[in-house]
Amino acid sequence: FETEEAQRKALDALKTSKRIVKRNQTEKLPSEKILEGRVLRVVEAPEPDTVRWLDLHVGVITRYVQRIITFFLTIGIILAAAQLVNIVREKAGSRYSAYLTVFFNFIIPLIVKLFILIEKHSDESSRQESLYTKITLFRWVNTALLTMFQTPFTSTLADGNIDIIVTIQNILIAELWLSPVLRLLDLNGNLGKHFFAPREPTQERMNLWFQGTYYNLGERYTDFTKILFVVFVYSAIFPTGFFYGAAILIVQYYVDMYCIMRIWKRAPFLGSELASFSRRYFFPLALLAFGMSASYIYAQFPFSEFCDPLEKDQYATRGNYSYTTKGETQNIFVEKNTNVVLCNQGNWIFDKGFLGFPAVPSVLQPDDETWMTNGQETLTNVYGWSTVALLVSVFVIIFGQSILAAFQVYFKGAYKPEGKDAKIDFQNVPNISIYVPQVFFDGLEFPVLACEVSNINKDWIDWNDPNDPSYDMHNMINDFSHRRIEQQRYQNPSDFVKSKDSEVSSYKGKSFPVFSIVKSWSCDQGNYE
Repeated sequence: FETEEAQRKALDALKTSKRIVKRNQTEKLPSEKILEGRVLRVVEAPEPDTVRWLDLHVGVITRYVQRIITFFLTIGIILAAAQLVNIVREKAGSRYSAYLTVFFNFIIPLIVKLFILIEKHSDESSRQESLYTKITLFRWVNTALLTMFQTPFTSTLADGNIDIIVTIQNILIAELWLSPVLRLLDLNGNLGKHFFAPREPTQERMNLWFQGTYYNLGERYTDFTKILFVVFVYSAIFPTGFFYGAAILIVQYYVDMYCIMRIWKRAPFLGSELASFSRRYFFPLALLAFGMSASYIYAQFPFSEFCDPLEKDQYATRGNYSYTTKGETQNIFVEKNTNVVLCNQGNWIFDKGFLGFPAVPSVLQPDDETWMTNGQETLTNVYGWSTVALLVSVFVIIFGQSILAAFQVYFKGAYKPEGKDAKIDFQNVPNISIYVPQVFFDGLEFPVLACEVSNINKDWIDWNDPNDPSYDMHNMINDFSHRRIEQQRYQNPSDFVKSKDSEVSSYKGKSFPVFSIVKSWSCDQGNYE
């Protein structure tokens, strides 16, 4: 389309319910929505340079099976990393386990990227969303949740080397300096530029080491949401984390800005899909974790495993006490003689019904085991029931809109334009690109075209080789011996005839193009006014 207004009008006029499309109910639609006996389903296309041309043929079921496989592989990596971090934390202390946690957070994008090779995606935005989900799952669990569940209950408020507050503080300090330093060092990029590049046999192969380090926008989003999640989860017992989090995000901003300009290679233009995906799913989940974590922390305070006895003659004298819970031996020091008894205060996940939710006194605190003060019970009731409302709200935000949109698309059809019409014609947009089939191969400086480009404005191809302005050296059609590349394609499958000539397929003896036909109309070409 030459104008954004025309594109929006066409998409709105051609919106059709998925139910009619699947059943091909041509009798219910006007003729302009039907092409050769088929109901058209017209949707807005992704950005041109995000299309993954080699993956367009893969079916939906295959794609979901591939994503399930990579999901379980990610779970395996999470469990392995958790075990290693826990061993280091117990043997060497929380400082070194924090360094290991940051290191795992740094290299996990490389590991998940290998998993993603199994998956097939029609566009780069979908691939980035899958990458974003798996990296976020790893970083949230590895950084925040495992620390909580691997720490003994009575060590929540303590100041020992392996206790929660000290561990989270060490993790945030490591995130403040270690993670940015690793990105700035760009070890892989500098090793390639200074060691491997001078030893390459050709100039072209040497140039590949100077393209810049590849980065994933999805991975950078997870670095932000990870800090947000950690600060939110532990805010009730470590409010100083907000200051650490603010400092980390400021450092991330300037380091990423420097890397984009000086270190990383140009990433494809993804549009707003990934940002919308993050806002719709992960920000509400982080907010939910904020409320639920605070409600449980306030309900379980003071994390002592001691309760007020029903009988006043039950008391503990001053001294050290040991007891076993969840298979682990815990040590507690009682400062003075007091009326207390041991209770299962910290076993809310397993002993309090449905995960002890909501975290209110009537659910968490039995009648014969009380540890909350009157003010604490009031606060816990407010927080606990507020999390119920928050959970419902998050469910509506995450699933309600998606379910409503799915029903609307299936029964009615829907199209909602994003943003405002800029009122700029296509040809007047600087650095714009068109849909040109192309394939990226490792070891090649430029992608390989898979279409004839003689009938398009080459300024609209989103890359160029100064040594080959015609793109002939980068077009795979020149690697095949074929007689006629630009013949008319016939659309009726019943007319297909297998040709004895291996160079050209045919319909009823007439040749049709082996590669896709791509044409453009522009003032520069002289075929558009």
